[in-house]
Amino acid sequence: MKVLWLEQLPWPQVWTAMSWEIACWVGNQPLVAGVKVVWNEVLLKNQVSTKNFFAMTTEFRSALELQLAER
Repeated sequence: MKVLWLEQLPWPQVWTAMSWEIACWVGNQPLVAGVKVVWNEVLLKNQVSTKNFFAMTTEFRSALELQLAER
């Protein structure tokens, strides 16, 4: 299945979210991952805040809502 609006995804935000999810998994699985995660709380709060997420994805969400309304 091809996603026609794939190029409209907010890739920097998607990558940031994926990075934190991977770090969370690695942090919870140190024996499996073989890596110790050192959290940067300030960076985490800045990158994962709800306010920042909505500000950075408003344009994408609006375009998605329009596309879904047309169906």
